[in-house]
Amino acid sequence: MTMSIPSTHPGFASYVDPERKVGSQSESPGIAIADGSVAVTGYQSFNIVSGHVDLNGIGQKYKTIFGYFNANRRLFGPGNSLLDIGCSSGLLCFLAKESGFDSVTGVDHDPEYVSILKSAAVASGLEVNAIVGDWKSAPDTYDVVTVLALVHWIFSLTASE
Repeated sequence: MTMSIPSTHPGFASYVDPERKVGSQSESPGIAIADGSVAVTGYQSFNIVSGHVDLNGIGQKYKTIFGYFNANRRLFGPGNSLLDIGCSSGLLCFLAKESGFDSVTGVDHDPEYVSILKSAAVASGLEVNAIVGDWKSAPDTYDVVTVLALVHWIFSLTASE
């Protein structure tokens, strides 16, 4: 079954920013880099200071995941790889890298967010791979795959149903 929701649909129109030609978020992405700090804004807003994500500025969901990664380093740490599908500007990617994952890759369909992820990775010194595309665009196999955006998409497309 294919569901088509016109952009005039009240639950959908408020979600999509008609000015953006790609992506899905109404928040426009941004990045500011100065003196060893990276400030990312948009759907995910966070700061990286001296190679560490500032936990004070992130939501509880991400703090919980970060804590889980750190508490289970034998499973989620050195020697392991992570793929974040629908990574946005890469907050989970940076938390995974900081938790000790050897290889972290984020993939998203929005080139603006992926560009910000790439810039933040270089500026912060946290080595994270970033790919524009869908889940099939990731070239390798991974120990851990996250798809946190899935719940977001299901909610946004069914909010008015």
